[in-house]
Amino acid sequence: LAYFGSTQGAAITSAQIKTLDATDILALGVDAITALSPAAIAAIPSAAFANITTAAFALFTPAQVAAMTPAQLSQMANPSGSNGQTVAFGPDQAAALTSKQVVKIVAADAVSFTSDAIPAIKAAAIGSLDLSSFTSTEVAYLTATQAPAITSKQIAALDDSADTSGLTADFVAALTPTAFKGFTGTNAGAKTQGIPSLTTDAVAVITTAQLAALTTTQVESFTQTQVNNFSADVLTVLANKGYTTITTSAGTKSGIETSTVIAGDSTTAATYTAGKKAIAFTNSNAGIADTITGSSLADTISYMGADSITSGAGNDSITS
Repeated sequence: LAYFGSTQGAAITSAQIKTLDATDILALGVDAITALSPAAIAAIPSAAFANITTAAFALFTPAQVAAMTPAQLSQMANPSGSNGQTVAFGPDQAAALTSKQVVKIVAADAVSFTSDAIPAIKAAAIGSLDLSSFTSTEVAYLTATQAPAITSKQIAALDDSADTSGLTADFVAALTPTAFKGFTGTNAGAKTQGIPSLTTDAVAVITTAQLAALTTTQVESFTQTQVNNFSADVLTVLANKGYTTITTSAGTKSGIETSTVIAGDSTTAATYTAGKKAIAFTNSNAGIADTITGSSLADTISYMGADSITSGAGNDSITS
């Protein structure tokens, strides 16, 4: 088998290839195995599939890749192993993959698709790919064309701050509201996961439909810096819901308060803008100079120090 060339490889039938074990497949030269017909490729025993060399994978045609069975792809050599088959996929090969195939590619293999291969995976297939091992490097290769096919489960899998920070604005803007709901976040203290790690460019293109899909916990996970970069349309939606926005140039704490009771930060000055609900605001630190804009209703604002207050049209109660 080691002496087989392309002529012999092209002549191997699917019935013959079925009789070969892992050792035999490993013995086949690159010329022979890359000359196999798509039917013969599909007949390679799954248990032997991991022994196809990286050099051979790099030369497979799209037709040969399309013939690979889900069972075979589930047995690909992990990139940390000697073969590292997924790293050999080029854009043409990646584009040939179907959803039934990619769903069988384990996370450790998926993360080693190259910068050329990831964006080449068709939208019809990308929604089945395991993204749980993707880092900020890999997610940056996902495209706006693929985004509408991404699921909420895939987004939820990107639960490390380094992952979501790599998502491009074009990709985020093209996500469906259902997928967008998959982002994680917390509503207390400094934010480190999911929504809080989206870049300011990404949050600037969030749509009102995406925002509407989120729970109040998720909404409150946007940071003060992110809120400072929201579009006018998104800020209008937040105001109509009666939410108060809290913005600073570099704040990592929550930038949205969905309740009407707001306690000013005791350590950092911020700009508080009430929505269309009356608020009860308290600032107990005389050394913090906040900027507070009340609602058009009867707000209660208690402040200390050099705060700047703009009351709404309501019958406000303001004490210092």
